[in-house]
Parts: sequence; structure tokens; C-alpha cells
Amino acid sequence: MFLPLRKHRRGAFTLVELLVVIAIIGVLVALLLPAVQAAREAARRMKCQNNLKQVSLAWQNYHDSLLTLPSGCISTNDLNWCVFVLPYIEQRGLYEKFVFTSGDYNNPAASKNHLAMNKVSTYLCPSSNAEKMMKGGNNYENPPDLIINPVGYPAGTYYPYTFHYYGNMGPRGASVAGGEYEKTGKDGGHDFVSTEGVCMRNSNYKLKDVLDGTAFTFLLGENSKHNEKYGSRFRSWVRGCSAQSGTDAAQTAEVCGCRNIKDGINVPTLASNTLFNSITMGSMHPGGCNFSMCDGSVRYVSQNIDLGIYRATASRNGGEPKTIE
Repeated sequence: MFLPLRKHRRGAFTLVELLVVIAIIGVLVALLLPAVQAAREAARRMKCQNNLKQVSLAWQNYHDSLLTLPSGCISTNDLNWCVFVLPYIEQRGLYEKFVFTSGDYNNPAASKNHLAMNKVSTYLCPSSNAEKMMKGGNNYENPPDLIINPVGYPAGTYYPYTFHYYGNMGPRGASVAGGEYEKTGKDGGHDFVSTEGVCMRNSNYKLKDVLDGTAFTFLLGENSKHNEKYGSRFRSWVRGCSAQSGTDAAQTAEVCGCRNIKDGINVPTLASNTLFNSITMGSMHPGGCNFSMCDGSVRYVSQNIDLGIYRATASRNGGEPKTIE
């Protein structure tokens, strides 16, 4: 006699089993998210380096064409180097819209002001959300003092796009050889200007002037770091320096497209103790920021770099015994 086969029914998950499964999934997600974020940041950092590479090649092509590096800014028209190299980053159409004549940059009717409403992605680090000039607030930021009713726009206040790569004016502070690095101009509330870099007001340096070696001298540095507490005092990408008359020694205004190499990377920018010309380089990348060298190469520099070596790499002809490798 055969007994009928009994059908076995699988019961549902118990509450304990369900909680264990949920816990395991939670652990896997917790492990996965940092890896995903790290991968995304690595991609953004690579994009930033590519942007800086393209800009540095534009400087090289500018030099090949005009036999000089671009000036950091020209005081007679208050324009930034970002404008001068536009044809070499495939932006000739935008370049040809500029009027290279003298004028007050803070005049909203000036023909060049409204051009800052154009976003040039090559000048922006993708890891930073500070794409425009900072919008007022505490005293570490300036109000929108230049783009108000720009030409061709309806009534209102407009914030121009900014840039994240700055020319190297040279080192400020103690030299590794002893003493202070050379400087010029007057403080005027913005700090002195180093004379030992490759990019500054009304400059026309050539690559042959970089006696320390083009592979061992900074050309451009990244400052894309935005902090809600401290800020970074970003400016429009077209703004260079105030259109003042007289010699450089008499001009005390800020230089917007260049920076002294004075303090360490990612040191917080405080309006109370950081003068505009010496705002520190920094980024939203973890642990450092990108720099390009005068030979066009791009390097990621740690914020833990020795300050003496950091400053030495900013001089074009200091003859220092050691710079960044």
C-alpha cells in the first residue's frame, strides 16, 4: 500500500530573517556608496586636470604665436588673461566680441561686461559648485558690483561666471635661500605683487625667462574651493585689474587673474587676514589641488607640501636647490 505524496509548502520569511537581509543590504550599500563617490570624484578630478591641460596648451600656443606669454591682466582695459587666450581654446567667436579699449570695468554699460554672462566650461573645475561670482552675504564676499543691467539683458541684477585657474605671480614671503622674495607695487589693501613668477599685471615674459626650468616652475594654479563660511572671493572671468593710470608702483588695486604663492594649499581664506592678491590656491578635491607647469604638464600637488619648496616652485629664476618633482 502506497501512501499519498505530501506536498511541502515553503513558509514565508520570518521577521528575524527579514531583518537580517535588510541589515546585509544596508551594509553592502554603506560599503558601495563611498566607492561610487570616490569614483565620481576621480572622474571630476581627471576632468579638472584635462581643463587645466587645455588652458596650459592655450598659453603655449599663445607663446608660439606672439613670442610671449599672455599678460595676467592689462591695466589699460582691465581685462584678464582668460580673454587673451580665448582663440586658443576654440572660442574665437567670443574673443572677437570684446573691445580692447580703456574703460571702467565697474561701468555696467561697458561693452565687455555682458560678455561675462557667457560660461566658459574650460575655466571651471567640475568638483566646485561656485560657477558664478559670489552673491554677497558676509564681508568675505563682495556684492555684484559690476553686472547690473548688462547690455542686451532685461532689468535686474546678474551674476557673471567666474574661473578657477589663476596665473602664477610668484612667491611671497621667506625664501629658501634666506630673506624675502622680490615684490613690487604698494599694499593698498590687496597685498604687494611678487615679481618672480610668470604672470602678472602688464607682463610679457617668455619661456626663455624661466631659468629654473619650465618643468619645475608653476604656470597656473587651481583655486576652486568654495566655503560657505570663509568664501573665496571669486570674480568675473573677464576681470583683470583696475584701469588705473601711472606706473605699476602707483597701482594698488587687486589683480584678479593671478595670485601670489604665499600660504599653503587649502588654507582658509579670511577677509580679515588674507589680502586679495595672496588668496591661497585650493580645491574641492581631497588633499590638494591641480597645478600646471610652464612646460604644459599638469600635476596634482598635496596640501602637505613643504612651504619652502612650494614657494620655490613659483619662482621663475630663483635658482633654488629644490622644487617640486
